Amino acid sequence: PAPVDTPAGTASSDVSIQLDVPYLLANDKRWSSIKLGSTSYIVGKNGGFLTCMAMYESYRLGIEETPATLINSGRAKFSSDGGLLFSCDLYAPYKSAAFSVELIYDLLCNNKPVIVWANNGGKHYAELCYAFDGNPSNMELSDFSIHDPLNGTSFLSDWSDFSRICYYP
Repeated sequence: PAPVDTPAGTASSDVSIQLDVPYLLANDKRWSSIKLGSTSYIVGKNGGFLTCMAMYESYRLGIEETPATLINSGRAKFSSDGGLLFSCDLYAPYKSAAFSVELIYDLLCNNKPVIVWANNGGKHYAELCYAFDGNPSNMELSDFSIHDPLNGTSFLSDWSDFSRICYYP
């Protein structure tokens, strides 16, 4: 859906965008114990990015994708350390960019969810940004809603350090 602007003549210049992205948890019992490739890593503890990709692909393709369907179909392939290979069929078309709230907002306006890489204690976490509700002239991290595949639905403001974003062109 396209952004919904506040009608002209009102005091607010807020915009609300909400993409209908399904919410998946990495620790869902249906796939949480599936290994990431030939490693000992499993979706439930280390599959946040894969789970974000499943949410994004479900939205993009209009079919149900889960971490299990992406692994079982062979679309997701993993390195020896459990990382999703950039060259695999699943990840190859995606683009990466430096973190920017302006770019995230522009992508949401174009009906594209955004995977955001947040950092905490030297670890990287993937979060899927699917909504904006605020003033585009004065964007705050709290204006952006995310699906956190490990901890629940929240806002970008729950994180303070970001490295990059990932999106489908």
